[in-house]
Parts: sequence; structure tokens; C-alpha cells
Amino acid sequence: MSEHFPKSENKVEEDIQLESEQKEQLVHMYTTLAVEATVPETIETMSDDELRQWLYETTMNDVREFMKENEITADEVLLNKLKESSSVEDKSVIEMEYVHSVYEKIDAFAQVFRERGEATKWNSCPSLMRETKSFNCVGSTLIGIELLEQAGIKNQYGNPPGHVVNIAHLSDGRIMYADFLNGKNSVQEVEADISNLEGVPLLHVDKSHIDYELVPLLEKEEIISSILGNLRGMSRDIDNSVQDTDAIEQIERHLYPDSATLDKNQLLKEEKERIEILRTAREPLREFRRALSKEDVVLLTQEIENNKDVMKRCVANKDISLLKGCSENLQVYTQKIIDVILQSPNPEKAEAIFLDKE
Repeated sequence: MSEHFPKSENKVEEDIQLESEQKEQLVHMYTTLAVEATVPETIETMSDDELRQWLYETTMNDVREFMKENEITADEVLLNKLKESSSVEDKSVIEMEYVHSVYEKIDAFAQVFRERGEATKWNSCPSLMRETKSFNCVGSTLIGIELLEQAGIKNQYGNPPGHVVNIAHLSDGRIMYADFLNGKNSVQEVEADISNLEGVPLLHVDKSHIDYELVPLLEKEEIISSILGNLRGMSRDIDNSVQDTDAIEQIERHLYPDSATLDKNQLLKEEKERIEILRTAREPLREFRRALSKEDVVLLTQEIENNKDVMKRCVANKDISLLKGCSENLQVYTQKIIDVILQSPNPEKAEAIFLDKE
């Protein structure tokens, strides 16, 4: 593994293995709810490492079936260019183009189910993806993993609080943050600013169009922990009696200790709070935009871009009088920002967070 591809320093406790009953319970749930597969005959003798590998490979097999059924394919022209590239520099340029092509493929498919207006909250496991022809962030990341692997691009599973993304490592050491489900501005090269958080590499992101600033970097196989978490949440939502969710959670934490450790980390809890404040503040603004015509949205966007500094002063002073010469839409929009901040439990904190990203 190259030096620009950081890995977790933590090790699974190999001397503590799951009991046969625990493995059977987990696999029964997984084959019932997550994938179209049968319980392997060797389940009782599988080591924990073998079980983790079975969960990942079985999941990716179903992901490939989903992609085949829905004609989500890699860009063959770029794949051929990558095979023919001889220098690291040329290869990295093509790799970056390829990552953007993956976004285009996934986004084009996502536009279809978005237009249907269907909820995708729990659509992270292949069985639901295949049934609904839709996916959430975990599903898009699984597809991203497969397409990046086809191109030979080293990649990791980025797990910021409440979200998952792909992290692609180009041949020249550059890093791409690739959130394939949230617009083209969420697929960008980022600085390789990586620290260590409880043994886990932590990518620091400083981009105005990317909400997440702290992104733990995990091996792609660890994404199964997010699927298991979604399955537990879905089971609680629908009162499904297939499994004891608390027992499954204990098994999950044993198999994927990095994810379990990060769930309890105070720094990431604070990051989650920051993101929730930001999103709560944005929702009324999105509702306002949705009520406008397409032409008015374009005009408002241009006006916001041209008046950012004035808007920030208005928000800081809680007074929109500086915008008197601007459109009514911009004045209403700015007042909504002020109202949301003032309604926050911690207005000062909300203002700092919101202005930092907007």
C-alpha cells in the first residue's frame, strides 16, 4: 500500500471470536433483509475475518447484479485510456476524469428515482436497491466502490457523521472526496490533510460546497457496518421481528471496531451537531427556493453570489436594510436566514456555522 493511502492502526481482537449462534443470527438477518443469498454451509467454522469477507463479497455480488439490471456501467473509453497511460501524471488526470464520470453515471440514475419522489432513507442494502430501483448514500457509495475498483483506483470508505462517501486516491497522491449523490460540487479534489483519531485516519476537508469537515477514512469492507446500522434502524421502524437488534449491534461492534469507536468519539459528536445545525438552518431556505420559478431561482442565485458580503453584514446586524436596492426575493431570503439563526437554541453558534459555509 502506498504511503499516501492511510490505514487504521487498530486491530480486531483475533483471540476473541464470535460464537456459532451469533454468526448464524447475523447471517440469517443479512440473507433475509440485505442480500439475495443463502446461508453458507461453512458458517459454523468461519473465522471472524472470513465472515467479514463473506459479508462484503456477498454484498458486492448483489451490487454488481443491481448495476447490471439497471445498466450502470463504467466509461469504457476512459478505462482503455487508463490501461494505455504510461506516466503517473497522465494516469492521474484520467483517473480524475473517470471519478467525475462515475458521478455522472450515478447522478443520472438518481435523477430518475428523485423524480418519482420516493423515500430512500433505508435503501442501503442491495435487496432493497434492487426492489425499489433506488438507493441512499450507502448504496451510491457501494456503486462507487465497484466502479472505482474496475478502474484500479485505490479507494476508501469515508464515514463522516451520519453519512458515507467514497474517497479516491489518485496515482500521484492526490485525494478526491466523492459524494456521488449530492451534486457535482460534492465531487472535488481536497487537500491531503490527514490526522489520527483514535487510531483511525481522519481527513480534514475545507471546501465551501462540502458540509462535512471531518471524514474518518476506513477500508471499503467496513461499509458493511453502515448497512447493518441501517438494517437495525429499519427493523425498529417497521417493528420487524427477524432479529434482536441489540444483539446484532453487539455483533456489529465486534466485527467493525473502528466504526464502534468513532460512534462514541466526542469530536465527531460535535461535528454531527454542527452539521445538524447547518441543515436545520438551510431547510426553510430550500422551501423558499422550491416555491420560486426556475427563472427566479437563477436570478436569486446570481444575486446571492453578487451580494454575499452585504448579506453577511445584514445577518451579523440582524437587519436587511442594506439590501434595499436589491430584489424582494433576496431581501426575503436574507430575512429567513436571520430568522432561522435567531430561532436556534444557540444563535451565536448557528450564525458562525452557517456563515462559514454559505
